Amino acid sequence: MKLLPAILAGLHAIFAGLVFGLAIADPGHSGLLPIIVFFADLPCSFLMEWLRGILPQKFLVTDAIVYITIGSIWWYMLGSLFRTAYFRIRKPAVQPTSSR
Repeated sequence: MKLLPAILAGLHAIFAGLVFGLAIADPGHSGLLPIIVFFADLPCSFLMEWLRGILPQKFLVTDAIVYITIGSIWWYMLGSLFRTAYFRIRKPAVQPTSSR
């Protein structure tokens, strides 16, 4: 459970890299494939779209860098949140001691 954030971020980086790699290799056939990554990263995708809008270059490689980097950070933070919630739920309740 301690590795959950790193595992989620790593899986996201691999998934997004594969999707964008396919889109870059054959934009005519797989050009809309990165939409899957957009939905996988919601609601953080809106921040990434804003960031893409202020960047000077509008290439698919730039999109890949933004989505892989910020999306992986997003999934790392989600993993940290899930891990923290899991350990707080599983934390054994402290038994009150009787003072007689």
